[in-house]
Amino acid sequence: MKKLKFFVVLLLTICTMAIFASCGGKLDAPTGVLATEENEIAWSPVDDAYRYVVQFKSVDGDDKEKPQELKTKESKISVSEFDLEEGWYDVRVKAVSGESDENNSAWSEALRYYKTYESGCTFTLVNNVEYHVTSSIGAKGDVIIESTYNDKPVTRIAEGAFKSNARVTSVTIGEYVQAIDKNAFYGCSQLKSVTLPKSLQVIGENAFQNCRDLTSIQFFDELVSIEKFAFGYCRKLQKIEFGANLRMIGESAFYGCSVLEKIEIPDSVQYIGDKAFSNCEAVQSVRIGKGITQIGIRSFYENTALSSITFAEGIQLKSIGDLAFAYATKVQKLVVPNGVEYIGDGSFQGCAELKDISIPNTITHIGSYAFGATKYYKDLVDDPTQTLYYLGNWLIGIQVDADATDDVDASFKSTVVDITPETFKQGVVGIADLVLQRCPELRTVSLPDSLKYIGDYAFYQCPKLYLVSTHCAETVGDYAFSESAISNLTLGTKLKTIGAYAFYKCLQLENNTQHPIVPASVTKIGTFAFANSGLWNKPSEDGVIYAGSWVVGCISSVREVNIKPGTVGVSDYAFYMAQSLESVSGLASEVKYIGRGAFFGCTRLGTVALCDDMEEIDEFSFYGCTNLFEATLPQNLKKIGRSAFYGCTSLSYIDLSSLLYLEEIGYFAFSNCINLNEVDFGYTLKTIKDYAFYKCYSLQTIELPDTVETIGNYAFYKSYYTYENEAGETIQKGLKSISFDRDTTDSYESQLKTIGSYAFTNCQLLEEIVLPDSVTSIGTSAFYNCVSVQTVHLSDSLESIGAYAFFGLEKPTDLQLPQTVNEVGMYAFKGWNGLTSILLPATVDFVGEHAFYGCKNATMYTEWTAEELQWSLRWNSSYRPVVFGATLSEDKTYVVSLTITETTFSNLRAGDVITAPTCNGKTFKGWSLSENGDVVYQANDVATLAVGTTVYAIWG
Repeated sequence: MKKLKFFVVLLLTICTMAIFASCGGKLDAPTGVLATEENEIAWSPVDDAYRYVVQFKSVDGDDKEKPQELKTKESKISVSEFDLEEGWYDVRVKAVSGESDENNSAWSEALRYYKTYESGCTFTLVNNVEYHVTSSIGAKGDVIIESTYNDKPVTRIAEGAFKSNARVTSVTIGEYVQAIDKNAFYGCSQLKSVTLPKSLQVIGENAFQNCRDLTSIQFFDELVSIEKFAFGYCRKLQKIEFGANLRMIGESAFYGCSVLEKIEIPDSVQYIGDKAFSNCEAVQSVRIGKGITQIGIRSFYENTALSSITFAEGIQLKSIGDLAFAYATKVQKLVVPNGVEYIGDGSFQGCAELKDISIPNTITHIGSYAFGATKYYKDLVDDPTQTLYYLGNWLIGIQVDADATDDVDASFKSTVVDITPETFKQGVVGIADLVLQRCPELRTVSLPDSLKYIGDYAFYQCPKLYLVSTHCAETVGDYAFSESAISNLTLGTKLKTIGAYAFYKCLQLENNTQHPIVPASVTKIGTFAFANSGLWNKPSEDGVIYAGSWVVGCISSVREVNIKPGTVGVSDYAFYMAQSLESVSGLASEVKYIGRGAFFGCTRLGTVALCDDMEEIDEFSFYGCTNLFEATLPQNLKKIGRSAFYGCTSLSYIDLSSLLYLEEIGYFAFSNCINLNEVDFGYTLKTIKDYAFYKCYSLQTIELPDTVETIGNYAFYKSYYTYENEAGETIQKGLKSISFDRDTTDSYESQLKTIGSYAFTNCQLLEEIVLPDSVTSIGTSAFYNCVSVQTVHLSDSLESIGAYAFFGLEKPTDLQLPQTVNEVGMYAFKGWNGLTSILLPATVDFVGEHAFYGCKNATMYTEWTAEELQWSLRWNSSYRPVVFGATLSEDKTYVVSLTITETTFSNLRAGDVITAPTCNGKTFKGWSLSENGDVVYQANDVATLAVGTTVYAIWG
């Protein structure tokens, strides 16, 4: 009986629970389903819904095709969470009960939705004006990178954005992208094709490295730089086409592109990096353009199918690097172009079929084994009558025994005792590197008068060599006679250069009274040329080592030096890191030559006075002399070399005013002279090279003579510094004023043509920019972030204004573009809030994107009509009003009249005001219906005039 009661109660409980459960009822179907601007599907929330199911069903697909469904607890979901192809879809939403599927809602009414193409990339907003592609997590298949995103341009593929994405098979890059950064597509193993935009300027390091399926690539004319390993190991890359303005091909840029068949370097290219096209085994022909001055080490190394090497007519080539064309086994003929001076070690080594070789008489150096294992060389070896091997008038090798295991076993080397002029063929001009090294029995060397060039290591380690005589040699190479027994040395009066370590460890070599060990004709002695020779055992009383009339070294503890009378030169690095050296006297008397790095790192050296006969201060001469506070420069100086006074932090004043011939201040010459506060630039200077005064924080005023023609890139970059003093006050130091054309004569006009990129970037205390009328080009970011500048006067000859040139100058209220300007770069005048009008003549052929972004108060007046305009689509990205078709004065400095058409006005949005045109020295009074008539309309009234009305600007 008790059991029966229990089951009755249980049954009643279950029924009651079921009744209550059904009380909630079936959920309502979602309503208000829509697609948002944020690319989401959203709907009105449903009461008591636990979650929702969203369904996408293709309208164009097969009826049996299964729709895609995703769950969400929110009343919205991003479309990007679905794996959808481009096309039409019906979108439905269902509310789901948390308790019973029977209570789930019905599907909502279908929303017809078009899924536009999406690349699957992540876009990151930069400076609120542009997007960079920073990730490719959702990208696959054939990817099209959009030109714009959220109505702003996509300008860069950021570092590593597609790195190792194995799902992407092709990429088309949008029209505004200017740079592809480091590793951007590194290791995209399935990437077969890439379409680059015409806007692209730089391809970064490793950008497409290891894209093993990439078959071809075309570059356009805007591209200027392909950086190292950019296309390294693209093993299916069969064809490349370079643009007409490419300047640099970096190290290993196309290394290991093993099916590449043809290489044509355009004339614009100035630099080919080391190993740029190395191990491209299928390349059959190479053409080198005329802009190249140097071919790097191993540039075309082991291109085993290479059969044709041609050089453009008029090529400027000076140097062919080590192993540059080594093992190009199919090449049969080589004509080295006129003007080449240097052929490096093994440059054409292993070119097994190369027999026909022509070299010019401009050659001054041939490296070791430069033509080794060529057919030309093999034929010499196979000829038993040949003991010494020549190419033209150069000795390039000697006879070697058939069973030789080392070049010391060469039959000539092992037996020669004396070398005389008769040893050589008539007219010989040079000995290649290493040719006569390690001759074990060689005792004397007397060279013919025709011989000018003694190569590196030419007589290296000839242990019995005691006499050397040469009367007409001009160059003795590095290590040329090192580690020999020379005690009798005669160097002729035509000698100019003695190379580094040339007589290193010649223990018997000493100064003598019979004739000078170094002739008066020498102008250069390399690093440690006489180090550890017999000279080293006899320093002067003050610790200086002399070779004849040259200083060639010093003892480490040298402190006070008095250069002896008759000294003409100081060799390279003679006082290198002599950190106890405090003073040097006697340089100003007769010392005409101070070599590279001569006083490098002499951190206690306080003053230096140089000889007036010196014409050049060599590279790194006083680098890092942090205590140097005074330098008296030579009156006849013509050039200050690279980094000559780099990091001389105690220098406060440089006087160039007494210099009669100075033309060039070299790269980094005074860089990091942070306390340099005054420079008198003199009256003859022509060129200031890149970084010449980089980080000279204390330099406040610059007055350049009107002889200056070029100011290099970064020349005065970062001439601004802030710090807190002991009182906690913020102190600002930096450049405040610039004069570009100080008169040197009454009748002379400024010669300045070019202001380089970043030349005055971040000079935040500069207040005025007045360019002489000779300037034709302003480089990228030349005056970037010069935030204190209030007025800018541009040159009447100006043609090109680079990207970001005047970015961030908020204070100027007037801008007059000369009629000569034909190009305005991107962001050139960004942030000029003080402008109320901008005049753009029809001579301006191109304006880059965002050129006037942030000029929020300006109206643009231009001679161009809206139909004719071919500038960047986003040149006016602030959407300021534009007045098209204005008639300008003859000198293009002010508006004369305006005829209203249907397309005269652009970007007239609610609340926008057409501001008055401006002109230096004149005030806009208003518009008249006749020339010189009464003012009838104010500036903004013209927007209301009927089509066909002509109005005239009235100026006062």
